[in-house]
This record gives sequence, structure tokens and C-alpha cells, in this order.
Amino acid sequence: MTKGILIEVVDKLTGRCYPCGDTSIDEKRYENLELKCALVEHLVVEIEKAGELYDRSEFSIQHIANRANGFLTDIRDMLLDIEYLPPFEPIESEVAE
Repeated sequence: MTKGILIEVVDKLTGRCYPCGDTSIDEKRYENLELKCALVEHLVVEIEKAGELYDRSEFSIQHIANRANGFLTDIRDMLLDIEYLPPFEPIESEVAE
């Protein structure tokens, strides 16, 4: 399966989520958004778990972990570039003392 076909199938299964201003349509699009958010969360967790293995000695595992971590870094950078989101503030427990 190609990336394009996979994206097309997921889009057909989850439907549109961009609002149009019609309440009856936007209620369904909100449900579609919830589906997409759940899918993305699931995928990010799975990718993050693969990235945790970056220090393993096996080449194939390192290869997958490096790709996973590269993707997560790209996603982080994309999120940081969204201007209307509030700036990132670290959780107090994560701040070095």
C-alpha cells in the first residue's frame, strides 16, 4: 500500500473535520475530528515507543528508532511553528533545579 492510498483510506474512514459554519454539518465534523485526534494520539504513542529503543545495539532497531525520533522532532517543530498556539511552558516538575 502506498502512502497516498493509506491517507485516502483514512480520510474516507474518518471524514472531514474542517468546519463550514452549518451546525448540523459541523456536529458530524466535530465527531470526525475526535476520531482523527484519537488516531493521531495512538500513532504518536506507537512511534514514541519505537523511538525509545535508540540505544539498542541492533542496526535494524536503531534504524527504526532513529526514523521515529526524527519524525517526532519534525512534528515538534511543526507544532512550535503554529503561531496561534500558546507558547510552550515546561511543567514545573520537568524544570531542572
